[in-house]
Amino acid sequence: MAHLVLSGAHDESSALPRPDVIADWMRELATVGYTTVRTTAVAPANAARLTHVGFTQCQALDLLSLVIDDSIVEQPPSDLGIRSVLTVGRRLLPRSARRLEDIDRRSFGDEWSLDAVSLREAVRATHVSTVFTVGHGQPHGFVIAGHTRGIGYIQRLAVAPDHQRRGSGTALMAVAYRWLRRHRCSQIVVNTETDNAAALGLYAKFGFRRLPNGLSVLQRDVKTVY
Repeated sequence: MAHLVLSGAHDESSALPRPDVIADWMRELATVGYTTVRTTAVAPANAARLTHVGFTQCQALDLLSLVIDDSIVEQPPSDLGIRSVLTVGRRLLPRSARRLEDIDRRSFGDEWSLDAVSLREAVRATHVSTVFTVGHGQPHGFVIAGHTRGIGYIQRLAVAPDHQRRGSGTALMAVAYRWLRRHRCSQIVVNTETDNAAALGLYAKFGFRRLPNGLSVLQRDVKTVY
């Protein structure tokens, strides 16, 4: 499966490539051996445009937003082992990348987990970014946070199943919030599956609210006649 990264497609005002360009991409993917392609999260208008060229929705997402203010966010407990793992040039060391990939696979499952390449893209999706892990020695959770033009984004938050509901997700969200506030962001945006009650509960705890329009992930067979 190929991953089609459509930068800015979560914004209704963004412009997608022309249908003939997308058709060329499909042919190129088929030539190198891919059978299907899945998009990044896109806004409803862009989802409709992609549907017209053969894509179908495979995941519905809620889009949530939080205005950053001067309210106090509890400091994450030091005994949870919160650490920053980014190196110079926003590169993850191979050992760190493997650990994050393992946590992500355990948290999201084989179908929706990110591989090393996708994790690197998540780190680089914003102008400035950081990665925090939780856990002493072997980390069991991580958050990727970043910002562009004063808007903060939670790109990925994952906690291994055997450590969930123990405060790790809250600690990661708290350290990401503090980092984004220090960087003078005015708002934080995040998306999550519409039926992910645990994630929605975590974000609600920090004051996130659903925006009117959600997002969609779409997929199509690259060998289908265009």
